Amino acid sequence: IFLGYLAAVTLVVMVFWQSIPEFGILLTDHVLAAGLILGMAAAYERFGGRFWLLVRSWYPLLFVTMAFRELFYLVHRVNPHDADAWLMGIDLKVFGTHPTVWLERFLHPALTEYLQVVYSSYYFIPVLVVGLIYARRSRDRFDEAMSVTLLGFFVSYVGYFLVPAIGPRFTMAHLQTVPLEGYGLFEVLRLSL
Repeated sequence: IFLGYLAAVTLVVMVFWQSIPEFGILLTDHVLAAGLILGMAAAYERFGGRFWLLVRSWYPLLFVTMAFRELFYLVHRVNPHDADAWLMGIDLKVFGTHPTVWLERFLHPALTEYLQVVYSSYYFIPVLVVGLIYARRSRDRFDEAMSVTLLGFFVSYVGYFLVPAIGPRFTMAHLQTVPLEGYGLFEVLRLSL
């Protein structure tokens, strides 16, 4: 799954190379990543053992994180048309108002903290579930769960290319009248994602 995603993004980089100043570096990185993945698979097949099983099992999460970080650089070079106005228009049609502005009446640091944790769980819950399956030593179920997790992340990454948006936190800042404040974890999570 990861090699397929990597091949697709490499193709995108090659097609849009003129709008990607460091396309050569990205292509080199992609070739190195593919080589590293194939090398780890070969090492596992040849040497086996707990170490290579651990590496083979968990390297995808490191690579998913790297692929996510790459999106910040690539998405707007491939599709420079932000969809924020379109998305805000949908919100107005569905809700009759901007939901983030309407929700200001309920702002409280505890709610802000809670909602930031809920939002951030998109990244952590799949890892937790896969980790629990791994702890049960069910290899087939673990491989299936890791594959579904990777597929879910990569499908969402394709969505970033198709509907690039920076989000209401930035595009609607001028409409917000109350700053978001939490108790500490909120700011840590917000800055890290």
